[in-house]
Amino acid sequence: ERYIPQNGFRAWRLLSVPVQSTITFKQAWQENQMPLANGTPGYGTLLTSSIAGNGYDAQTTGNSLLQFNNGNPGNFSGVTNTNNPMVTIGGYFVYIRGDRSVGIQIGVFNPGATTLRTKGVLYTGTQPVITLPIGQNVLVGNIYACPVNFDNLVRSGVNAFKVWDPKLQGTYNVGGYQTFSIINGYDPIPGGGSYGNIANSRIESGQAFLVNSQIGGSIQFTESAKDVGSRNVFKGVKSISQFKTNLYSLSSSENILTDGNVVVFDDEYTNGIDNGDVIKASNFGENFGILSNEKLWVIEARQSIEDQDVLQYDLTNLKPQPYSFEFIPKNMETGLVAYLEDNFTKARTPINLYKNTRLTFAITTDAASSSKGRFRVVFKNISPFAFVSLGAIENDNAVKIDWMVKGQKEIVQYVVEQSTDNIGFKEVGNATAIYNGSSVNSYTSLHSTPALGNNYYRIKSISKSGKIVYSSIAKVFIGNVKGSFTISPNPVIKGVIFIQFTEQPKGRYGIRLINNAGQVLFSQTIDHNGVDNKYPNIFSSKHLQGIYQLEIVKPNHEKYIQQLIINKE
Repeated sequence: ERYIPQNGFRAWRLLSVPVQSTITFKQAWQENQMPLANGTPGYGTLLTSSIAGNGYDAQTTGNSLLQFNNGNPGNFSGVTNTNNPMVTIGGYFVYIRGDRSVGIQIGVFNPGATTLRTKGVLYTGTQPVITLPIGQNVLVGNIYACPVNFDNLVRSGVNAFKVWDPKLQGTYNVGGYQTFSIINGYDPIPGGGSYGNIANSRIESGQAFLVNSQIGGSIQFTESAKDVGSRNVFKGVKSISQFKTNLYSLSSSENILTDGNVVVFDDEYTNGIDNGDVIKASNFGENFGILSNEKLWVIEARQSIEDQDVLQYDLTNLKPQPYSFEFIPKNMETGLVAYLEDNFTKARTPINLYKNTRLTFAITTDAASSSKGRFRVVFKNISPFAFVSLGAIENDNAVKIDWMVKGQKEIVQYVVEQSTDNIGFKEVGNATAIYNGSSVNSYTSLHSTPALGNNYYRIKSISKSGKIVYSSIAKVFIGNVKGSFTISPNPVIKGVIFIQFTEQPKGRYGIRLINNAGQVLFSQTIDHNGVDNKYPNIFSSKHLQGIYQLEIVKPNHEKYIQQLIINKE
């Protein structure tokens, strides 16, 4: 029996059949019922097809039961007849409306739970080797009646797997693929949905998954691959540079994660096609991949990043509406700067390689706005100057602005500018550039008379030649804001801090300790239940002394930054 919980909305499931049997779809997932009948409440689901009859419950515009064609990667087609036996070594896409009491015309939300059941002999022992053709997605079912650990499968030439996540809602409310690879420590790409940001190498019983190999390979189930307990978390991946990009839909009042990808930079990989690359599988909704070597990737492994490196993005199936990118760098302190280039608007926008950057764009009725090659990221050497970071926080009804720069030898002055509408800016402070030979320099300014409501800050640098370069923009709200964080003690004593959550929404919060060079020294996540609570965060401060930034990222991606002083133990 495979329990399908109430998911909030109808969605596809990618399911395997973990029994040896000649049972048909009709006998199993349709509970051997007449069309649209519900003789076993709480069990089964309605299966529909674009062609009437053939065992299906009703005729609709598309099939709700799809099979995978291994010879044509990414191509699913409708099962022709539900009176046919299930093939139990692969898997099927099933559109779950709920149990058989949920009609085909009822709305897509709140479908109800159901249980799908099959009968047959359990698979046990070592199973036959599954061959993986070069460069093709292959659908594999977990045929054991228990979870398996991908890390313990007998594998050759394959380092990653993809599962369908029904909770990765997207704009189309049907789910999306999550990709897990050994090369980035099994962190989910894009994350969110059922997996959040928790590393995972576990494949559930009754779950089918996609694998592919760029050199040809194989995969095999053995008893030693069986797993128990909760999802496995791996954090032992070495510190390599990663550049993750997520795509969010802004079609409603909330940001909806729809898809994502990641590039991993390390000299053990090549810029051609190798076994670190993971080919993208197409979602039913928005798709966002990396175009390289005439293929589309969800994970691309490259040599160490260099000047003039380019990431060409590919976007398909987007709606006319606003979207945003979130760029998530990790270990990208390379002396380079990055820019997002928009071939439609001709804009060139800097991307922070020391912390997350959110950039918004729109798809319009102009076909060029949704062209596949609209966006790319270009990496360049810092020449001769660049802003590393900018932060602004409320401080006793004033606003404290901190910024860091690299390559400032030719800079003579910084001007702090403020705006209440993010359009018209005025000077509210300044600082003289001090060149002391350091690669990174930090500055602080205090704005004592901010406006009530939103305040936007940017830094204008002025060079000896009169050239002006602007930083990114930081936003601070002044006034009565529901919810707060209280961090104590500050200064830190014996490496222990407490964070008091007051009137903060339920969800996952990211905590990071960052030094003046923008390096992340400590990170963890907190799953907050929505009730006011004080959380301890313990980290070793044995070798730390000085002033740091403690960053809290809320579930809606808003950031709270507090200066933290650590005294030597």
